[in-house]
Amino acid sequence: MKKTYKLKTAEVAGQVHPNCSLDIDEEVRTAEVFRPTGLFGKNLAHLENLPFDATTTVQLQGATIKCGSVTLVAGDEAMAKEISNILLGPSRAAERSRADFKGLQDSVYAFLRARQRGIEFLVELKNDPRQASVQKVSTYTGKYENPGVEHIEVVNAELSGDYARMGTFAGSLKEGAGRAAVERVYAFVYAMCSWQDELVRSGGPSKETKTLVEELGLQAKPEEEPKAGFDLESLLQSASQLFSP
Repeated sequence: MKKTYKLKTAEVAGQVHPNCSLDIDEEVRTAEVFRPTGLFGKNLAHLENLPFDATTTVQLQGATIKCGSVTLVAGDEAMAKEISNILLGPSRAAERSRADFKGLQDSVYAFLRARQRGIEFLVELKNDPRQASVQKVSTYTGKYENPGVEHIEVVNAELSGDYARMGTFAGSLKEGAGRAAVERVYAFVYAMCSWQDELVRSGGPSKETKTLVEELGLQAKPEEEPKAGFDLESLLQSASQLFSP
């Protein structure tokens, strides 16, 4: 069955053509780009054929699709994702989805681990500020005014990078795997961040956070310090089930 997509632009051989259209026929494996012609652009002229076989390579960035030497800008990101998945074929689209979930899982885990180190340091500062800073002397480079500030800045830099990667993989997955799958992951991140914040405020998780962890189907061994409530690594291991369609 043939599908037609209205494109914002198509770039071929370095020349950008506005208001193009893309016809894809999955049965005969053809993908053709057309450009408007005539005084009012009511006629269409063939512009380019896209590669549509087992060797097809597709790069997707937002609403922009690069297929071979042709760059297309779709009407929106959802359309771009659909076109990309068709050109790649079901098996390769599923392979990319698995890779995106793996990337999302790695970035979420790195974010939560870095955040945990920062939270634990804040707890140490709260209990014994001098001792908390002294313990960071061995890694102090002198870049900041004292070891404690430097440790916080290092953790902040890690968090910023991990958070950006989380957003990139989540954005790629939303249309392909479904928004619900990504929202489950975000619910998990929210629960973990709430628990980490509560470690600073009260030393342990609230009833609401415990309930959310249970609703997500997560299981974790108790922390050595009972008030902490959870052990992060066992929660991360349990959460691996969330990172799939």
